[in-house]
Amino acid sequence: MAASRTPASDAISVDEFHRFFTDKVEAVRTATAGGLPPTFTAAPAASSFPGFHKVTADDVFSAICRLPDKSCIADTLPTPQLKLVADLIAPFLTELFNR
Repeated sequence: MAASRTPASDAISVDEFHRFFTDKVEAVRTATAGGLPPTFTAAPAASSFPGFHKVTADDVFSAICRLPDKSCIADTLPTPQLKLVADLIAPFLTELFNR
């Protein structure tokens, strides 16, 4: 059964937006209520995760530039505009990501 999609609109209120996600979460909970609990598999003994690697401003700039040029009406900073200021914002995002 294909899911129906509501067309994008800037006329959707905050309350409608909130209700959509509240209803969505409730529908998932209802649909999975009788399901088995999740199972987890231990990582292989040879696996390790020593920590995160710091990113550079060049890494962040490059990642921003590779983003697809698409946005939704809810984006406060659409991707094309983010790309226009990527060189200016990358150092700040780098600091944030590395913290």
